[in-house]
Amino acid sequence: MTATALVFPGQGSQVPGMALPWRDTAGFGRWAQADELLDRDVSRLGVDADADELREPRTCQVALFVHHVVLLDGWRAAGGDEPVAVAGHSLGEYDALVAAGVLGFADALRLVDARASADAEAADAAPGTMVACLGYDVDAVRAACAAAGAHVANDNAPGQVVAAGTAAALEDLAQRLAAEGRGKVVALDVGAAYQPAHGGGGRAVRRRAGGSQLRARGRARRRQRRRATARRRGRVAATAVQRS
Repeated sequence: MTATALVFPGQGSQVPGMALPWRDTAGFGRWAQADELLDRDVSRLGVDADADELREPRTCQVALFVHHVVLLDGWRAAGGDEPVAVAGHSLGEYDALVAAGVLGFADALRLVDARASADAEAADAAPGTMVACLGYDVDAVRAACAAAGAHVANDNAPGQVVAAGTAAALEDLAQRLAAEGRGKVVALDVGAAYQPAHGGGGRAVRRRAGGSQLRARGRARRRQRRRATARRRGRVAATAVQRS
């Protein structure tokens, strides 16, 4: 017996026109829902926005969140197995919460919108971007960041460390690491320097999520998801008994 886990990526995975291949699926209606919930043309971001517009925090985060829920709906409509585990990288955590039934689409979208707006304000106040440092250990990257005025944002895996900072600081970082004669530094397609010093989004989400009504809805959805999973497992077990 196999088990399925779903993992949702974050910013940097956006592609212009990413919604177009899904236009004929039932899940495509999520874009129209987002238009109504946020009272603006979110659908255009999935269909017509160019790479520069999609790189901006305020547009990228909302568009990617909706797109990944469309993919989730498509997975389920195609008969994909319900996951035994879900996870997300940064922004992708919100899609994972929807997949797990912890948050509904509307609540999660509003949280993402609050996060995106706060991140955009922080990016305007302190512009920056991010790079992936490939082939370097985290201690070497951390030392080079300290010297260049950048920050380690993610220690993803051995030899894959993400750094954030101003464009000038990251250029200095790349030169310092290049002097070691190994590895490479790759620019990421993001519109801000996402790391603790950047601030913004986390506080906005906590304020938005603080209401007891949202927490109660989350608990109710988790109970519903557990009951639905139990029913499916019961049907699978009954079928197995009949076949034996």
